[in-house]
Amino acid sequence: MTTKIHNNRLGTPTIVAASVAVALLGGTPNVLAQQQSKAQGIEQIIITSQKRVKNLEEVPVSVAAMNEKAIEQTGLRELQEMDEYIPNLQISKGSSYKTNITIRGVGSSSRNIGFDSRVGVYVDGVYMGQSPATNQDILDVERIEVLRGPQGTLFGKNTVAGAISMITKAPDEEFSGKVKVDIGNYASRRIAASVNVPLSDSTFAKLSVNKQTRDGYVDNLPTSSSIGEQDSLSYRLQLKSILTDRVDINIALDGMDTERAPYTGSAFASPLGTLTPTTDQYTAINEFEPIEDRELKGGAVTVDWDLSNGGMVKSISALRDTYSRFQGDLDAGISYVAGMLPGAPVTVGFAFGINGNAELDYTDEYRQLSQEFQYISPSKGELQYVLGLYFYDQEGETTRNAIGHRDPTHPFYTSGTLEYPGDDFDVLNTHGVVDTRTYAAYVNGTYELTEKWTLGFGARYSHEKKTVDWMSDTSDSASDVLGVGITLNAAFNFYNGDYQDEHTDKHFSPEISLMYALNDETNFYYRGSSGYKSGGFNVDFITASQFALGLEFDKETVVSHEFGVKGSAFGRNLTYSASVFSANYDDYQVQQFLENSGSVAGAAVIGNASEVDTKGLEIELVAQLSDNFRLTSSFGILDAEFVSFPGGGTDSDGNVIDLSGARLAGAPDTTFNIGGQYYLPIDAIDAELMFRLDYSYTGDRYIDSNNQEEETRTLANGDVISFGYVDSVSNVNARVSLMSYDYTWEVSLWGRNLTDEYSPYVDRNIFGSYLRFDSIPRTYGVELVYNF
Repeated sequence: MTTKIHNNRLGTPTIVAASVAVALLGGTPNVLAQQQSKAQGIEQIIITSQKRVKNLEEVPVSVAAMNEKAIEQTGLRELQEMDEYIPNLQISKGSSYKTNITIRGVGSSSRNIGFDSRVGVYVDGVYMGQSPATNQDILDVERIEVLRGPQGTLFGKNTVAGAISMITKAPDEEFSGKVKVDIGNYASRRIAASVNVPLSDSTFAKLSVNKQTRDGYVDNLPTSSSIGEQDSLSYRLQLKSILTDRVDINIALDGMDTERAPYTGSAFASPLGTLTPTTDQYTAINEFEPIEDRELKGGAVTVDWDLSNGGMVKSISALRDTYSRFQGDLDAGISYVAGMLPGAPVTVGFAFGINGNAELDYTDEYRQLSQEFQYISPSKGELQYVLGLYFYDQEGETTRNAIGHRDPTHPFYTSGTLEYPGDDFDVLNTHGVVDTRTYAAYVNGTYELTEKWTLGFGARYSHEKKTVDWMSDTSDSASDVLGVGITLNAAFNFYNGDYQDEHTDKHFSPEISLMYALNDETNFYYRGSSGYKSGGFNVDFITASQFALGLEFDKETVVSHEFGVKGSAFGRNLTYSASVFSANYDDYQVQQFLENSGSVAGAAVIGNASEVDTKGLEIELVAQLSDNFRLTSSFGILDAEFVSFPGGGTDSDGNVIDLSGARLAGAPDTTFNIGGQYYLPIDAIDAELMFRLDYSYTGDRYIDSNNQEEETRTLANGDVISFGYVDSVSNVNARVSLMSYDYTWEVSLWGRNLTDEYSPYVDRNIFGSYLRFDSIPRTYGVELVYNF
C-alpha cells in the first residue's frame, strides 16, 4: 500500500530546534511556509516580517517554537501549560494575577505595581504588560515562540531572561471557520470558534471566541465548595485592509474576562506556629473562598508601508488595560481549624476577637500606551538592518487591604465586658500609583562578511522614569481596637505613613553575533547580548523596619554569551540544535519574604543582590523515523546561583544568613521531555488515527533563596513541618485523534498527568501562615473539531 501524505500533516506538532530571525527582522515573524514530504523529511520553518524571509536554522537567536498543530495536538489551552514542552522554561500555576515566568533559571512575577517581571509576553508585537496579563488563553494562535536569553536590543527593558511571542492567525481572502467543543472531567467545558469573512476584495475580517470552564480540584471544607477552577471568556476581532498596492492596515481588538476561585494553598499552621496540620491532600480550609477577577482588553493598529526602494516602514500603535482583583482569607482558615480542634492553643485571631473571615483584598490596574516605528531596509544586499523608535507609557494603580471582621459571639462581647463596636476594621490599608514612561531607539542588522561568515550587530538606548505616590494606613490596627490596651499592629508592625519618590534609568544595550555556515546543513554561531530590568519601588505590605531601610531599588543588568550549532542530517530526517550559555547579572533584584524578629508577619523585601551567574546546556532534536512516526526531544541542564549575596536571607529566628553560592529560587537543575507521534491511515473512511505520547521531567527546586531542602519549623505541640522545597516531578500526557484526510473533522481523546503524579510543597505567606500547594491531578476528556 502506498502511504499518503495529507494536508493535516503540514506543521506536524514539534518543538522546533532552531533560532528565530527576530534579530534580523525587527518585528514579529510569521510562518511563510511549512512543507513536508517523504522526500524532504522534516519541514523547514520559514519566518518573515513582511518580505524578509529567513530559515530558522540560519540565524543566531536561541528559541523554541510551537506551531498551530503542535498547540492543537498537545492540547494547550493557556500559556502557563507550555512549560512541559520547553527546556529551561517554568511558568507558575494556580493564581494568574501573579504569574511567574522563568527562563534559564531567571524570572519573577510583578507582585506589586512598582516591580516588573523579567520575561516579556508579546502578542503580534504588542507588550502585554505585567503579571496579571501574561497568562493568556491560547486563541487562534499560529505560533508561540520562546526566545531564551536577554532580548534587550529588540524587545527592550524587562526581557533580561527572555521573551515569549504569540503570533495570531491574520484574516485572509478566503471564507472559512472552525468550531471546537471539548468536554472533560471536573466538569471541564470548552467551546472555541472562529470565522474569517472577506468583506471585499481588499478588506477581510476575523472573529475568534473562546469560553472555557472547569470545576476546582481542591475541596474547601468551610464552604463545601471547590477551588482551583478555570473560568474565562476571551475574544479577538481583526480587520485587515489593503489600502493601496503599497499600504496595508491591520486593526485588532481583544479581551479576556475571568472570575474564578483560584488555588492559593492549604493552610495548616498559624502565624504563631501553634496548630497541628489538619487537612488532607486536595483539601483547603479557607472560610473566605478566594476570588480572582481579571479583565484584560486592548486594541492595536499596525500599518505597513512598502517603499519604492524595496524597504518598508512599519508602525505599531497599541492601548491596553489590565484589571486584576484578588480576595482571600487573611488568616487562611486558621481560626476555622482552631474551632475544630478540642483544646487547641489560642490563635492570634481568637485572642483579638476576630473571626475566620478576616480577608485580603487586592485591586491592581494597569493602563498602557505604546508606539513603535520601524524602518526595515531592502532585503537584497550584503547589509540588512532595522531602525526603530519606541515609546511606552504606563500608569499602575493599586489598592491592597487586609480587613478584619470582629466576632460578635466572642466572650469579650457576649459577657458585656466590651461593647460590640461593629464588624469590619482595617488591619492594613494601602493605596498607590506608579507612573512609568519609557523612550528607546534601536538598530539591529547583519552584514555578510563572506559566503560562509555573517556578522550580526545591534544596540538599543533606553530612558525610563518612574514616579510613585503611595500610602500605608494602619490607624485601625494601631489603635486599641478592642478596648483592652492591646493593638494588632504591635504584632504585625506594618508601616504607617505615605511615600513619594521618583526613579530614572538610562541604559545602553549592545549585541553582537557571528555565524559560520559549515555547509548547507550545518551552522555554528556565537551571540553576545545584554539587557536591563528597570529599578523601582517596593510598594507592598511593608513593615516599619523595612521602610526605614528604603523602598527604592536599582536596575539590574545582564551580559550573556552563547555558543550553538544547529542544522539537519539524513536528508532532513533529523534536525537538531545545541547551545551552551552563560549570563552574569549585576545588582540582581530579589523579591522575597524574610523572617522579622519584630513582627509576627514576615517582611516583603525587594533589594539588589550583588551578583548572579547562570550557565547551562540545551539540546533539541526532531527525528522522522518513518513516514508516519516522528520523535521529538529536548534536554536542559542549568546552574543558577548567587555569586555574592551576603546578608541575603534570614533563619527562623530572624538572624541574617549569607546566601552566596545558593541556587536561585524556582530554578531546577534538569529539565527533559520526549514525545512520539504516529499516524495510522484508514483509507476506507478517508481518515487517519494519530497517537501522541509526551513525557516531561522537571528536577527539584527551592521555593525561596534560603536553599534548605529540609527547612523546618517546630510547632508549639512539638510537631515539625518542612517547607520551601519542591521535589522532582514527572508528567505524562497523551492524545488519540481520528481525523479526516482533508481535516474537515476530528475527534480526539486526551489526558494530562496520566500517572496522577503528586508533588506538593509548603511555603509561607507574609502573615506567617504555612501553606501546602497540591499539584494539578489527572485530567482527561474528549474534543470535537469541525472546519469549514
